Amino acid sequence: KKKKKKKKKKKKKKKKKKKKKKKKKKKKKKKKKKKKKKKIELWISTRCLRAQDQLLLAARSPSLHARQPLLNCSRSQPTLGTMSTTQDTNSTSQLTSGARSGSQDATNTTMTTEETLRAKIKLLECQLQVCKEENARLRKVSKIEAEFAENVRLALEVRDLKLAWMD
Repeated sequence: KKKKKKKKKKKKKKKKKKKKKKKKKKKKKKKKKKKKKKKIELWISTRCLRAQDQLLLAARSPSLHARQPLLNCSRSQPTLGTMSTTQDTNSTSQLTSGARSGSQDATNTTMTTEETLRAKIKLLECQLQVCKEENARLRKVSKIEAEFAENVRLALEVRDLKLAWMD
């Protein structure tokens, strides 16, 4: 009977240890997810700042060529697939040596579809904001051009009237 009780106690201790290990793993996973989210948000915010900087440069220069870098900006942005691979290498290097196993690396380093969708949404919102600002700037430019054309037309009419009056 004593042996059976000892065996039961040992089994209970093993179960408790396993539960503790599982809790620790869950905590580590949560921390890694938070780090990934922060990296994604940081990446998105820097992309937004770059796009806004380009927009400001385009607004300062009156030439039509100033719009071209902004339009090419959306094509030069890295896809989310390449972004996630850079995070994968960072997150694998952050794993502790005790927690390195092939299956864990595969599950911990891939971004969930929910995270990628959130990142895409934020990126698209940023692009929408930049496009709205660009459209507002273009509207202002077109108003100025229309006023200039109207002034030129009026000046030509005045000149024609003066010439007609002089004759």
